[in-house]
Amino acid sequence: MTVAGVLSLLALWESSYRTPIMAACVVLTLLFFVLEIHRDRLSILFAGISAFHRSFPQEKNADVFRQVETEYCYLGIGFTTVMNIFRAWYETERKGNVRIRLLLTDPDCTEALEFQARYEHGMFKPDLSPEERKLLDDTARRGRDSIVLALDLLATLPSLSSAVEVRFHREKIRKWVHFINGNLLYVGVLRSGESGLNSPVM
Repeated sequence: MTVAGVLSLLALWESSYRTPIMAACVVLTLLFFVLEIHRDRLSILFAGISAFHRSFPQEKNADVFRQVETEYCYLGIGFTTVMNIFRAWYETERKGNVRIRLLLTDPDCTEALEFQARYEHGMFKPDLSPEERKLLDDTARRGRDSIVLALDLLATLPSLSSAVEVRFHREKIRKWVHFINGNLLYVGVLRSGESGLNSPVM
């Protein structure tokens, strides 16, 4: 039975409780719709997630690195967007016993790079025009070049008490992750059709 049907029956009910009960039904209905609209946000609150950022400017990565005490891990496509902030932290603020591990997309995995290009542009149709094909190829090439650039920059870091461990994956990922001290996660959710710089972060 619909809400309207329930209210119609209550309207026929001769009782002093009729008006309060009808009001309660309306309030509960409105509350249900509000909860439904904000279901994703509420699920975040009950999942042990302490914060949600609609966007995560590159400058916020400095706050991430300042929290590193014993271990820093990163999962993503490339690392160039945070490289300058990472380098400044590594050379001036990093503790000597911090273990650093990066898991980046294999720059030779053309399938993963093309997926990322398609995902960034929201372009998954099988038949592409020459212009669309060129756009995807250029985006994939830029993705590969950015990974190679990050590797070159990492190689110039002073190898003090701990080196940066770099490994590669060949997955079609839709997120990036900072994992700090074994107990703190920052997860950026990549949106289809948008640049990763506009990712919401939990």
